[in-house]
Amino acid sequence: MHKHIKEQVYKKNQAPTSLLEKSIMYMLLGELQEDNPPKARYYKLPIGKLRQLFGQDITTQALIEATQGLLLRTFVIEEGKKVMGSSYISSAMNIPEENMLEVGVNSMVHPYLLQLRTKYIDALQL
Repeated sequence: MHKHIKEQVYKKNQAPTSLLEKSIMYMLLGELQEDNPPKARYYKLPIGKLRQLFGQDITTQALIEATQGLLLRTFVIEEGKKVMGSSYISSAMNIPEENMLEVGVNSMVHPYLLQLRTKYIDALQL
């Protein structure tokens, strides 16, 4: 089951993915499990751990910009005659009272993100 994933970025967002965006995706991939319920694909990422991974303090504005970047960046997956386009995440909510970032993942994208997890996270044994 080999997929061809092509990233397409809106003209407005042609800059490379920021380090904070990569840190959010890295943490998100680490949270994904095959047995996550299909209707409940929301993941709470501790902002403290995100700060450690990012290596510096994270302002609310930086968090907003990084999550907006992930919401606007799209990719296309071609599987046989099927073609699916999506963003990396479907939603993001900063929850200051819990010191968490809640990130939503589209249920159609979940299996493909699991493949990325296997390729990148599990390969590093983290």
